[in-house]
Amino acid sequence: MISVIIPCYNQGRFLKEAVASIQEDVEIQIIIINDGSTDDTRDFCTDLEVLDSRVMVLHLGKTQGKPTAVNTGIKMSSGKLITILDADDMREAHSLQRMSGVLEANERSFVYDDIILYADGRKGNVWKFPEYDFMRQLKENTVHTGIMFTREAWEDTGGYPEEFKDGREDWAFNILLGSHGYCGIHIPFAGYIYRRGDQNRTLRNNTPEWKNHFASQIRNRFADLYAGRFPMGCCGGRNPYAGANSNITPEVELLVGSEGMTAVEYLGGNFGTQSFYGGATGTGYRFDAGANKTKMVDNRDLHTEKGTGLLDYREHTRTLFKIADTQPEAPIVLLEPPTVEETTVEKVAGIPLSSKINASGKNYAKLMDAGYTTVESVLGATTEAISAITGIPVEVIEKLKAKIS
Repeated sequence: MISVIIPCYNQGRFLKEAVASIQEDVEIQIIIINDGSTDDTRDFCTDLEVLDSRVMVLHLGKTQGKPTAVNTGIKMSSGKLITILDADDMREAHSLQRMSGVLEANERSFVYDDIILYADGRKGNVWKFPEYDFMRQLKENTVHTGIMFTREAWEDTGGYPEEFKDGREDWAFNILLGSHGYCGIHIPFAGYIYRRGDQNRTLRNNTPEWKNHFASQIRNRFADLYAGRFPMGCCGGRNPYAGANSNITPEVELLVGSEGMTAVEYLGGNFGTQSFYGGATGTGYRFDAGANKTKMVDNRDLHTEKGTGLLDYREHTRTLFKIADTQPEAPIVLLEPPTVEETTVEKVAGIPLSSKINASGKNYAKLMDAGYTTVESVLGATTEAISAITGIPVEVIEKLKAKIS
């Protein structure tokens, strides 16, 4: 049996399509967790429970958050294999059978496929995901929410971390799986149908402030991994846990915060938000003279032998940064992952996107609305991520990147 867990908060209107899309020739159990919805979700759930014998529903008295709802659904379920389906999304017919066949043939793993974008009542572009790489997974979530895993994996890892109730609980769980030796297997087949729209939490909490919040949560939750200390059997190089003096692999040495971070204050004028790149890690830090005046910076990016650290920057003879007077007790991690291979003083300020493309075009407006205002922000994000947020076709974004690079 495959148990499909559907957490639902105020999205009952999509449930009929979600359940109807689960068309498999194997035994399926569908668990809907109504996470304290305040709309008419309960009525939709009741109808489905009556009409579809595969469906079981649990109504939570008050909203608990998605990770708690998912864990509650898994506890209720009886399937050996488990997958998650967001209430507003769907599945291609027989896609779960494909995934279960791969999972059953590969012990200690989890499986994920590609995504079909869905908007305005029709399917659109395919969002192709990369092959599994645990080290990359630590830097960014390259696996979507609709993975399939075994009940044993869920029990071994302790389930979805429930402190991630604001989002990115799937990223945290994916890291947990990898750290316990359950490595991902990518199936090059678009089986998960992702509905784009205003109801998407991922699109609402994708601002720089939210990204900063989630990055901090992830790095604080998995501090040992970001310090290069891996449990025995971990998918990241399978290094044994050797304590604080363990050897750190080259990949980990590039991870932001692996050697500590320091609060740095920007001393420049109020000329809008500017990007500065760390000379050691290539990480982009965004500062302005207002709310973003102070940021946490990787210690290796403070000073470098080549004079490309943030504390080495000068505007004429004026120092642009200093160590902040107040240092937070808990580290807050930066906004952006490494985006460049080398850093020079000329790269200090971001290049406005309007200087490279037609500012009157419809794609320019979509990019601006999504926060992609500079050349660096476009080149530093994956093509698939930009497409998912803006709705611009992948092939158009690829041409745009080639034009502005």
